[in-house]
Amino acid sequence: MSIFRWKKKSNKKSILIVEDNEMNMEVMRDFLVSKGFLIDTAEEATTGIAMLKAKKYDAVIMDIQLPELDGIEAIKIIRKDPSIKDISILAVTALAMLGDRDKCLEAGADDYISKPVSLVGLFEIMLRLTE
Repeated sequence: MSIFRWKKKSNKKSILIVEDNEMNMEVMRDFLVSKGFLIDTAEEATTGIAMLKAKKYDAVIMDIQLPELDGIEAIKIIRKDPSIKDISILAVTALAMLGDRDKCLEAGADDYISKPVSLVGLFEIMLRLTE
């Protein structure tokens, strides 16, 4: 019998949540952690972009209404940066006006969900985006 134990590589998917509302962030984080995802958080887009450059994530959940740099502009920056441009992006916003989904997708988001976020919908999207 070998005395060496091989550590099994984790198959957990890593997600960055960029959200300035603490309650929304906690709800999404706690739910996704309970479903087996590894979660990091950022409260502003510039911090989120820096985190994406520093660590490999499988997906990012990007709030659209953020202070300083809004989520639409952040998505555009991400899509132009060769080191992070291929990450899956879910745009999240309280704006549910006609055309808002299109604005998010045109900026480069892979999908869109409106607030209040359906946790079942969030989970289904995250499973699809992190395949």
